[in-house]
Amino acid sequence: RQAPASTSARRGSERRAPPPSAALLDPKRAQNVTIAVSRVARKFDGDMDRLWASVAQLDARLGADDYERLRPALPSDGECAAVRAWLAATPGRDAASLGAAEHFVDAAGRAGDRAGLLDTALAVSGFDARLVAAESAAEAVLAAAAAVLDSGGLARALRHILAVGNAMNAGTARGRRS
Repeated sequence: RQAPASTSARRGSERRAPPPSAALLDPKRAQNVTIAVSRVARKFDGDMDRLWASVAQLDARLGADDYERLRPALPSDGECAAVRAWLAATPGRDAASLGAAEHFVDAAGRAGDRAGLLDTALAVSGFDARLVAAESAAEAVLAAAAAVLDSGGLARALRHILAVGNAMNAGTARGRRS
């Protein structure tokens, strides 16, 4: 006995499911990359090329937390080569046929020194906060130095040290320093 034909087959229409996205990465790795990248990619409507262009341009839409999210998703050279080879293997294949993680890997591979870009962007994005902290620390050191220099106790201590030194050097050519 044959199974009944589907409703669409009975109507004569030929609906085809879209081709599955290419999954070239290990499934666990692909899932981790997708999770790590999804929040940042939303800022660019999922366009991974725009995401990497924004990283390279130090776009203000991205902050240190975004760069930190991208770091664990950075693809290896091998992952980039596998995606590039898969795309080149069949004419007509393009990034649209890739899964989300593979699309990120493809865009990252074309971005060049992806680790260098992220490191630079992370350093620049955190620069203002580090500058404010350094200014605050410098102000504290300057205030402490001014307090020491204005201290009457320091002057008294230095006079006593000078007197002890003079007493130790009494009767020598070094005695009576002022």
